Amino acid sequence: RFIINGKDARGNDFSFFGGDFIPSELPMWENDKKGPEIFDIKVVEINRGIFCEAIVSWRTDEPSTSLIEYGMADDFDSSSPLNIALVKNHKVALDGLEEEEVYRFRVKSDDIFGNSTMSPPCTMKTSEMIPGSKAKEKQADNSSSPGISGKVGLLRVGISRVAILWETNVAVDSELKWQTVKKKKLAKMSLTSSRKKEKVHGSGLRGAKSLGIDVCCGCHPASDLGVSHPVGVYPRGDITVPESFPTVEGGMITCVTCHNVHGSNQKYLARGKVLQDLCRSCHGKNY
Repeated sequence: RFIINGKDARGNDFSFFGGDFIPSELPMWENDKKGPEIFDIKVVEINRGIFCEAIVSWRTDEPSTSLIEYGMADDFDSSSPLNIALVKNHKVALDGLEEEEVYRFRVKSDDIFGNSTMSPPCTMKTSEMIPGSKAKEKQADNSSSPGISGKVGLLRVGISRVAILWETNVAVDSELKWQTVKKKKLAKMSLTSSRKKEKVHGSGLRGAKSLGIDVCCGCHPASDLGVSHPVGVYPRGDITVPESFPTVEGGMITCVTCHNVHGSNQKYLARGKVLQDLCRSCHGKNY
């Protein structure tokens, strides 16, 4: 179950209740192996305050991150902080620019799969001041109340990620909140008491499940893996995972249960010889 909250520049807010969903029943978002298309790059403002600041906007054909590399030469030795929010309408501020200078910049956007696109170099002159438009401010004051425009999309990304896509009728700061409504009961399992909520030490930090599955699937999506051991599952029956094979609290199997991300002499960075020592460690000698 999820809820989308948002607030526009005038302080008007809205909430959209998205309802319930089951991740495994969502359609898969396929990786097209192409970076997002970048277009309509504009220097919308150049202001002089304590420092000189420029605001650059651009659009992409799919939700993607925002970054600008810039400099006074072709080496592009400076960059803006990476904005990991996946959006189609991008706006980035460049602070601390020098006045009466010519800067070259290029914008960069990555989609949810990490496919990247870098624009050709663009030029801006900080001597050509472009103040914020009063007409735009007036238009914003007369705009309608913020809200969702169109249909909210839900797609499955890899094994354990879900993408929720929405657009709003005006520019807003938005957030998504979700919660588990009901978990499926697994047959022949008695781990209810041991399946505690995963601990995350600090706001904004990822938990062991996310680091052990989602991060891996960012570069190795299920569509590319072929035949592979399932993850996000628990050992059943007489299967016992050795203590040397790390699992998430409650015994959940992740990618790092069988693969050592810090290095291994085995194929696929496995913790043992594939189809022999590795598999038999849990499934027994009869495997």
